[in-house]
Amino acid sequence: MLIAKFTVATACAMLVLARASGVQARERRKPAFDPKTIPAGWVRIPAKGQTFTFGQQFEGKRWTYTFPAHPVTFTYDLIMSATQVTQDEYLKTTGANPTLHPGDLKRPIDNVSWYDAVVYCNTLSKRDGLDPVYSYKSVTGTAAAGITALEDFHYDLKKNGYRLMTSAEYEYVVRAGTTTTWFFGGDDADQDQAKDYAWCDRNAAGETHPVGLLKPNAYGVHDINGNLWMWCDDWYDEGPYPSDAQTDPTGPATGMQKIARGGAFKNDVYHERSAYHWQWRPSDHNYEVGFRIARTAPSVR
Repeated sequence: MLIAKFTVATACAMLVLARASGVQARERRKPAFDPKTIPAGWVRIPAKGQTFTFGQQFEGKRWTYTFPAHPVTFTYDLIMSATQVTQDEYLKTTGANPTLHPGDLKRPIDNVSWYDAVVYCNTLSKRDGLDPVYSYKSVTGTAAAGITALEDFHYDLKKNGYRLMTSAEYEYVVRAGTTTTWFFGGDDADQDQAKDYAWCDRNAAGETHPVGLLKPNAYGVHDINGNLWMWCDDWYDEGPYPSDAQTDPTGPATGMQKIARGGAFKNDVYHERSAYHWQWRPSDHNYEVGFRIARTAPSVR
């Protein structure tokens, strides 16, 4: 009888411990996107159900395809970091700081490939108990030496983990409801206003600067233009945009180069037009390219 009582008591104690462990595990796993709670330093982008005109055809030298302009609609909201990923954040997450702009860890991380940025996003997702957006079998290179390839790469934007922005998302955020050439103005007479919002050839003195020092745009995003070009998810297609309306576009299925947006400290204001982008190979490491991170609201995708 004593043995039976001991067995029951032990079973009860084990059940309590198991439940406690489960609670602790759930507490360690951070919750998925909560539209009512935006992390500090992040902003919510109201995109669900919104349509904007993506692209613009510029007069004179083409440089890169940003036309024809066409309607793009989103079926989801987005949250994103209000600033570019800093050297300090990259160092704490990867243990490396490959910057070519040393001197202040609050400067944005540069000299990182598109692959470096993707691995960084997945590392954060796993740390925070989120579903990684990107999948791959193996990694060529290291954060310190530079990542140059990912084997058997796939991605799923329906996942709730951290990721890069699509090119359409980036332009939507840059514009923040505006339809002018720059979100701060519509013609050449407005160019000098760039100094209030973007580190460029007019104010940067040939160097990057700590993030968040200049004014944000209407969505509360700092350095959406300038300081560094920002890697985007999309492949670049050497040809015009589709002319038809699109919903949640993610760009071509394949390509040789990845799009980057926003312009950099060394560029003139024309490189920081809302519709403008450039492109590099995903394995490239460049002193004028960095990245920023976002997340999709999974409940509405």
